[in-house]
Amino acid sequence: MRRFLLLIFALAIGAAPAAAGDMFVVLGVGESVAVGDVTLGFDGVAQDSRCPAEAWCFWPGDAEAVLRAVRPGLDPLVFSLHTYYDWDHTADVAGLRVTLVGVAPSPRLNEPIDPADYRASLLVAPLQTLPDAPEGWGAVKALYR
Repeated sequence: MRRFLLLIFALAIGAAPAAAGDMFVVLGVGESVAVGDVTLGFDGVAQDSRCPAEAWCFWPGDAEAVLRAVRPGLDPLVFSLHTYYDWDHTADVAGLRVTLVGVAPSPRLNEPIDPADYRASLLVAPLQTLPDAPEGWGAVKALYR
């Protein structure tokens, strides 16, 4: 039920609907999920400056989720995604497009969040490769014959 509600929330805030092959996952700190030959893990939240629900803030703040992508035989790739709309919330790594939909729980006034309680909601999709561009107008017209 919780995952369903998070999906509804993601769609309500403007995330693109999932296409075939896309996965919506919620990972707790230290958890991971296998996507093909890639293991995607959530290492935790590096910083959380989001505005508490009971406060009035001049900016919404940001939570920085630290993620890890591991492919067999390669070094792990550690990267960060942000909840603040103007900072990186999507990354293309290891053949996947990873989008941070949200970080839970939301901050509350005078209630610190235990670092182990964080959960990251992610939309994970395989990177789509575009076909080679045709050369010249004649080649484009030939595609539609």
